[in-house]
Amino acid sequence: MRKGIVLVMLVVVLVPGLVWAQGSGAGADGLGDPFYPQMGNGGYDALHYTLDLTTDVASGELSGAVTLEAVSTQELRTFNLDFTGFDVSAVTLNGELVDYDRQNGELIVVPLVPLPDDEEFTVGVTYSGIPQQAEGALFGGIGGWFNYGDGTYVASEPMGAAAWYPGNDHPLDKATYTIRVTVPEQYVVAANGLLQEVIDGDDTLTYVWEADDPIASYLVTVNIAEFVLEEDESPNGVPIRNYYAANLAEVASPKFANTGEMIELFGELFGPYPFDVYGVAVIDASFGFALETQTLSIFSRTWLSGGNIDEVVAHELAHQWFGNSVSLSRWQDIWLNEGFATYASWLWYEHLNGPEDFEAYVGRRYDDIAYNTRSFRLPVSKAGLEAVLNDMPLNEMTLASDEVAQVVRLLLVDQVPEPQLEEFIGSLPPQDITGAELVMFVNILPFEQVMLTSQQFEELIDVLGLREALGEDFEVPYSSYVPPGNPPKDDLFNNGVYTRGALVLHALRERVGDDAFFEIVQTYYARYEYGNATIPDFIAVAEEISGQDLGEFFDTWLYDPVMPDIPEMGLSVNYGE
Repeated sequence: MRKGIVLVMLVVVLVPGLVWAQGSGAGADGLGDPFYPQMGNGGYDALHYTLDLTTDVASGELSGAVTLEAVSTQELRTFNLDFTGFDVSAVTLNGELVDYDRQNGELIVVPLVPLPDDEEFTVGVTYSGIPQQAEGALFGGIGGWFNYGDGTYVASEPMGAAAWYPGNDHPLDKATYTIRVTVPEQYVVAANGLLQEVIDGDDTLTYVWEADDPIASYLVTVNIAEFVLEEDESPNGVPIRNYYAANLAEVASPKFANTGEMIELFGELFGPYPFDVYGVAVIDASFGFALETQTLSIFSRTWLSGGNIDEVVAHELAHQWFGNSVSLSRWQDIWLNEGFATYASWLWYEHLNGPEDFEAYVGRRYDDIAYNTRSFRLPVSKAGLEAVLNDMPLNEMTLASDEVAQVVRLLLVDQVPEPQLEEFIGSLPPQDITGAELVMFVNILPFEQVMLTSQQFEELIDVLGLREALGEDFEVPYSSYVPPGNPPKDDLFNNGVYTRGALVLHALRERVGDDAFFEIVQTYYARYEYGNATIPDFIAVAEEISGQDLGEFFDTWLYDPVMPDIPEMGLSVNYGE
């Protein structure tokens, strides 16, 4: 063998990052999600995880032995698992110790010999440490394994799973799970799926849970506390098991009394409940969210104070259909999760209160956004506008008389009464003006600062050609109800995805009628059950069932910053201005 070949082989083994760059048998270090390109890994499909965990609740220490059964989708000289934190003591492949490396949240596995394409294999990782929450997880904050002193809960959306076990951390690669958790004997463990057995040890108990339906990694949960178990069954036969922190059980139980009826209703509206069991874990800790972890949604004690929490209970339950069974293919399509679950909670309201009250309820939700949109204003100062204009090539700029009139209307809106404003515009000279003349003209206009809506601000930028001068990164701010099809990746769970997202579905229902609408939802669910979908997938189903071209409808509702009207209900964002 020539020396050069030997050197190349050493580089392949010792510097797997170089292999990725060369593309010579390395599984990709991400699945190319448009928002989070490094999430997940390429080169294999996960089939089944066995999570064998031992934790000391008092100290927060967690030890894990995780086994992943997978199948290669290409030849693999290296492949990655998403994993952050912890001390890794060993990595095995098909039972044999192998080399590994850790870089930027990736555990890089180096087989002794390359894995061929379409080969089933098993990789094991043994590790220990105190979990550290992942950045960029739930609500832009933290995520993963949380120890709150008296117990533990796991909430990982969208990227917190890698902060407590190694795996392929993206919804595109769902798998089944065995979850074995050993805890001090005073604690109970509640996790995904069905409890198979509880094994007695020396002052410990090991809880063994099996989840036979595929789960996206962010929906895997382990909850440890002194729980009280409440068991029930829905009218259509779905087992319900609720785990309440012992000191909260009396207050919590009535809050979830309607779960069985909700399961029955959603089964009729969407299709049969997709899993073997459902329930909730109510945690004796304060956090500002509930999460639809598969078959066992988690709620904090915060939700027990105040009034009726039915809307939240229905929302997390509905995710079992939309988000858990039908999962995202890419995180930018989060509307398919949150808009659908929010509208499902509205359908529960309709079920309880009837169509007349429901129409008023939808109207109130619409008016909330309409008011927010109308009242959201951005300041434009004379000094600031002149500064931006002076940075432009004014000698190349010309404004037609109608454009000058448009600028005047925008800058003097609410500054002078409408009749005087129109009289002033009517007195303007009819000829075009240059950029230099525009700066002088702005200077003499009777305003120092004007408050514009986002739409008016966009209009001013466009008529003056200011986009290039403001820079590529400049975006016009809008109210918190952003278009649900285009959420900011650093604010994934914003109000627009939830409330405006639900209104998208109601507007579609008004457009196509009840029969077609519910057939659309049921067909979409049945077609992508236990799989993954995108927004274009849903639109295609809606057009197929309705027989209508809905491209403009969805473009407007999902992507236009200006919220559309719902003409069938007489609802308009500009009503009452």
